[in-house]
Amino acid sequence: MLLTCEQALRVRNVLDDWLPARIRDSKVVMYPLLRLVFGRRFRVFADFKQRDSGCQQTSSRTSMARQRACRRSRAART
Repeated sequence: MLLTCEQALRVRNVLDDWLPARIRDSKVVMYPLLRLVFGRRFRVFADFKQRDSGCQQTSSRTSMARQRACRRSRAART
């Protein structure tokens, strides 16, 4: 499925600016969209955060040491 630049910007606008993050990042919303765009390979894109070497997005309760360790491991991979 190919989108023009204008269509892609409209989709991005709706997802990023109109939907709250909790809804936008939920599997209920993203899985159908990714399935529509990527077909059978949608799980590769849907589950990338869980496969990122244990460095998932950090919450405000995460310690500073863990955040630094995560940044160092990411820098070492590049």
